[in-house]
Amino acid sequence: MATALEDGGLYFINPSPGGGNTNTALLTAGSGNHTRSSPKAKYKPSFPHVSLNNSTCPLIDLNVLHARLGHFSLSKMQHIPCCKPFLNNSFTCETCTLAKFHRLPFNKSIISTKFPFQLVHMDLWGPYKVANISDAHYFPALVDDFSRTTRTQLLQDKTQVVTAVIHFFQMVSTQFHKNITMIRTNNGT
Repeated sequence: MATALEDGGLYFINPSPGGGNTNTALLTAGSGNHTRSSPKAKYKPSFPHVSLNNSTCPLIDLNVLHARLGHFSLSKMQHIPCCKPFLNNSFTCETCTLAKFHRLPFNKSIISTKFPFQLVHMDLWGPYKVANISDAHYFPALVDDFSRTTRTQLLQDKTQVVTAVIHFFQMVSTQFHKNITMIRTNNGT
């Protein structure tokens, strides 16, 4: 367990009994005497640090300001006078980007196809509120991974999907003399 002392708006971890480099500045705490420490003497770091109360310090950059303001948007930071000199349009924050994700990104696929119809992606679209002229509300999208060729077929009912997929397999077999090796779907019903 570590203890930390507040100095100039920063918390500094006290050296641990086991040794090691523990001259580490933690997150800023703001102004005031909010110290979380043991009753030992105040620890003085052996390196310079940035004080929160000194807004003219040259070590402050846009990353620091953005983090200290709780990942404030740049459009909001434009209205803060002391932030204006640091703003630029090319700034991106990885933490903000990841926080907006609904789920983690998919892993990169290790499948690389070498010939047509080795992998076919399938998805069923619909139902649509307005039917087309043939009263179709659905259509399956079948995409060849190698050539990115897409085949669709209009369907009146969801139960016709099995028949449409079987016809697609037969067409690939007779027209291209190939067999579909793998199928990838979103596991829809």
